[in-house]
Amino acid sequence: MFAKTKHRLEAMKRAPAEALRQAAPRIQERLRSDATTARGNVPAYGKFGEIPITANVRAGQVVVTAADWVMEKAKDEGQPKAWAGIVREEARKAVRGSR
Repeated sequence: MFAKTKHRLEAMKRAPAEALRQAAPRIQERLRSDATTARGNVPAYGKFGEIPITANVRAGQVVVTAADWVMEKAKDEGQPKAWAGIVREEARKAVRGSR
């Protein structure tokens, strides 16, 4: 009886980290998609093909990096709220998956 409850509590403890691991690639893809121009160009610096848009999990949070103007445009369009929604969605999935 207590084993099932204990297992569920342990799974719920792991849920935040799992949610961040699942959310980071979705956020990165979303920003990359939103930053893509009508011609299909993605913002890049350096050698052709190097795209400085990333979303990584560091210190218990998703850290999003991109060119300054890409981040400013994302903020102007309210994209960080959408990213927070992705994290919430993944958190719900992670908690549900711990049942």
